[in-house]
Amino acid sequence: MLSRCLAAALTALALAAGPASADPKQTAEAVDKAVAEWMKQTGVASAELAVGFQGHQVGAYGHGWKPTEPHLLASLSKAITAVCVAELIDQGKLKFTDTVGTVLAKDLEVTGEPADARFKGLTIRQLLTHRAGIAKNTFGNATTMEAAFKTTVQTKLRDDMKFFYSDSGYMVLGMVAQRVAGAPYTDTCRKVLTETGASGTIEPTLVERSANGAWVMSAVDYLKFLSFFDANSDRLKSTKAWLRAPPGGNYSLGAFVKKTAAGVTLSHTGLVHQKGAHPLSGGSYYIVNPAGWTVVVIFSGENSDATYSALAAAIDKALADDSAPVATQPSTSEGGLLTAKIDGADWSSDDVISTYTNFGGHPVFNLSARAYKKPTQFFTMNLFLQTGADPKGTPA
Repeated sequence: MLSRCLAAALTALALAAGPASADPKQTAEAVDKAVAEWMKQTGVASAELAVGFQGHQVGAYGHGWKPTEPHLLASLSKAITAVCVAELIDQGKLKFTDTVGTVLAKDLEVTGEPADARFKGLTIRQLLTHRAGIAKNTFGNATTMEAAFKTTVQTKLRDDMKFFYSDSGYMVLGMVAQRVAGAPYTDTCRKVLTETGASGTIEPTLVERSANGAWVMSAVDYLKFLSFFDANSDRLKSTKAWLRAPPGGNYSLGAFVKKTAAGVTLSHTGLVHQKGAHPLSGGSYYIVNPAGWTVVVIFSGENSDATYSALAAAIDKALADDSAPVATQPSTSEGGLLTAKIDGADWSSDDVISTYTNFGGHPVFNLSARAYKKPTQFFTMNLFLQTGADPKGTPA
């Protein structure tokens, strides 16, 4: 009964609705203004950004740099490696439960026995989620991934397998990718870029960090790559659900996962911090929010944590002012196909989102829907009902 009432109410609401007040292009421009103000307040000299909505670019902006100008991504490189590994899993060439000792057996013949007996038993899942007990950086003076892997093998693991962010752990995943694919890491994982029309290279002075921090790309190209993370994308197969719901933690495929009543947000930061040991410096940040917005920012300088926090807050505020719905996962359990005639045109959508939330201490059923013909033309609607009541407030 509740489902029928909600569907009927939404259909009626759709027929009366007009186009949303916020155009995606306007929202993208608001994000750009927020980033420009953030640069002014924090002293960041140069930046480039790209803004996408539901897998489509709606804005690209430059401040000292062009948005198509490649720069070092630092830790945003991890998502490329993670998606590369995820595709190998989707293809049946690898499993989350496979161990380092099995997959990298030939490489371990070269390095010798690990310093820690637990190393061979580490799984792909543990490496992806930073729960392998590997130290943050075990690169030493290595100039290749193979040399860095040997150093890692010779280093004792941490006492526990709780979350501990590890650049070296993702380097091991790079070794896994090239061993399973039978081709060098760069050739293997560049494929996930070309699939989306993106391009990228490896910083030649950081080859040992290829898998965890050495990809060089523009904001526009990285935005294309992040179409893998769009909720409506079908690029990831069996690993798609795992992206937003990793087991036992809040880190998945090169993404920090934040769950809220609105849905799941994916984000990551990148920082080149060589403390004078390397001529390069810079930062990066991406966010994919529950409403379908994706923002990529690449910027200059070696910046503090407070600078990154300020950037994230500025982008969040700019996106929060948009009138798009707060969730995008399709659902047919509490709704279905919506049709509406708006400004003489027929619109339809099966993008119906239902969530239960608490509002003022009372359980509320929140149903949102979006219909769109192209990224710059859409309307949204939201309906809030107290559980157990139909749109008129009578018992259901």
